[in-house]
Amino acid sequence: GKKVTQFRTGDFVACADVSCAHHADIVCVPDHLIVKIAQAHLKTASMTAIGASALQGVRRAQLSLGDTVAVFGLGLVGQLTAQLAKAAGCTVLVVDEHAERIARAKELGADYGYLVSQNTLQQEISLVTQHVGVDVSFITGASEKENVLLQQRAVDATRAQGKVVIIGQESCTIQRHEVQRKDIAVLLSPYTPGRLTCAAQYSRYGSCVSWSEQRTMQEFVRLLESEKLAVEPLITKEILFDQVPETQEHLKDPLALSTVISYQPDEQAQNSVEAQSGKGVACSDARSCEKNSLCRFVPAIKSKEQKIRVAIIGAGRFARLKLMPLLTDMPGISLNAIIDVDRTRALTLARVHGIDQVFASVDDFFAHEQGSVDAIIVASPYTLHADQVIKAVQHGKAVFAERPLITDPAQYERIKKMLDTYPQAPLCVGYTSAFSPFMQKIKKHIKERYTPLMISYRMNSSIVPQEFWIHADFSVGRVVGHACMIIDLFCYLTDAKPVSVSVEALHAAKEDIFPTDNFSVQLSFDDGSLCSLVYTALGHQELGKERMEVFFDGKSILMNNYRQLHGFGLPTLFNEVVTEPDKGHKAALQAFFDALRKPTFVAPVPFDRLKLVSELTLLIDKLVCSGGGAASFVPAKAAVERDSYGASSGAHKTEREREQY
Repeated sequence: GKKVTQFRTGDFVACADVSCAHHADIVCVPDHLIVKIAQAHLKTASMTAIGASALQGVRRAQLSLGDTVAVFGLGLVGQLTAQLAKAAGCTVLVVDEHAERIARAKELGADYGYLVSQNTLQQEISLVTQHVGVDVSFITGASEKENVLLQQRAVDATRAQGKVVIIGQESCTIQRHEVQRKDIAVLLSPYTPGRLTCAAQYSRYGSCVSWSEQRTMQEFVRLLESEKLAVEPLITKEILFDQVPETQEHLKDPLALSTVISYQPDEQAQNSVEAQSGKGVACSDARSCEKNSLCRFVPAIKSKEQKIRVAIIGAGRFARLKLMPLLTDMPGISLNAIIDVDRTRALTLARVHGIDQVFASVDDFFAHEQGSVDAIIVASPYTLHADQVIKAVQHGKAVFAERPLITDPAQYERIKKMLDTYPQAPLCVGYTSAFSPFMQKIKKHIKERYTPLMISYRMNSSIVPQEFWIHADFSVGRVVGHACMIIDLFCYLTDAKPVSVSVEALHAAKEDIFPTDNFSVQLSFDDGSLCSLVYTALGHQELGKERMEVFFDGKSILMNNYRQLHGFGLPTLFNEVVTEPDKGHKAALQAFFDALRKPTFVAPVPFDRLKLVSELTLLIDKLVCSGGGAASFVPAKAAVERDSYGASSGAHKTEREREQY
């Protein structure tokens, strides 16, 4: 890409990260996970990612010259760890269940070797260390069963106030009693900082982490190329890529430390790279048809036999785990394109779901799709929704946008102008709670009520780390991102318009507790209904995430986490318990596609409600961020600039806190 400055075409490189560093003709890896290597060391440098994990584990131990260390588990990571510890000036003991692995480690510099199964292991190590124990034990076992035994042996072998470093393993089965008795420090070294972060987050890591993944990889390559490490003897077999299926049994052999796969030049792959150079398009399926009018909208499909061709913008976690499986299983729907800045992730999903077209940007998509898509699903980061919706509508596409529709007043003004310009635009926003079976049943029973509604809704959400992207911008906190859907639900159930709002936000001295994560909202509606929302990120997840209580006409309804629905004063058949919660995602999508098939599109979520919820959300967010307060709600006047705090807003926060939030 044009922003990559450290590398150029023709460089030999090693890369890391299992999510993108695949065995493939073409891979797309962030530049902070790539290092240059010499052509003479291509074979051994293929172990750079694994070697970096071993090097990070050794660095975590903070070894000193003259320390005695023991390496438990002599797979590839264990062998490299033993060599690195030896290079650091330590006496190295190795322990494994295979004598052949022990012999290989001793040939490459280890001082002592023992079988993990021998009864005298503890006695032997005690003698070597003059009855003190090793200073540091490294655990690098691969299988869970092997790890249980190795971890216990490692604790037994470590001296009082020593260290145990677990490399590359997520589970820890060490018995706490022995660790506490000997005051042993247990350190986990699953990966190097920067490896599992996006480029934006990586810049923050770089400011506080001296050894990033890239620097660790560079150091391993330096040791490799300066022959401080012997990696060639650890390669037990070299095969061609086409021979991989034939060598599965060899790969399962515990004595096979590593197998290197060699690739033959692929002329077709090279031509593919050249063809795509500068285009940003991995695959295109252009169809010759005229572009839709910018001002006139027609139903996407009139025949039920024809499929609605769909593109999805954004391939994040929600899109991958929720939206795409739903779209794939829906009859009459065809996923034709995917747009995501992470091309590797997009290509992987395209292969999984059989998607023909992959694009790296929205502009690229509209420049090349040529009428091959009828509807677009917007599932990108929150701050991008509004502009992507506007662009899709201007190109004559039907749009289903995940919530929220807007994140700030400027976006609201642009969306409002677009809706006024295109009043028949086929647009739906994913306020899915109102489409859930439980809410549909509740709506049916409260529709003919005599009294106003009293609704209490509690959202027990999980805490979000301070560095997470949702806190990086003032406009994408939990109010705008999550609470907007509950606000829409209140408007849907009451079928009334809000007239006033009162807000209180949690005030905490700790900087990791955000007011936009912990607040309460009370809404008054013009029919007399009163709705309250308590949103918190301080609770325990076993309590359940969502709970709603409804009171009306001498009756009560309890909805618990979309799994249980109970009515008091209602027919027994109203009660329902399900094993899998249904929050309305499928029903909302289906309502959108059904509306597209009709001669006249009727928005599943009326545009007036979209505007109302957007204005009310911005007002609540402003009050939460200013410490709380109360205000009358007048549509079209509520969406004010965030820095103009009204007199009714709470004056609980200091200027410093206001700047922070």
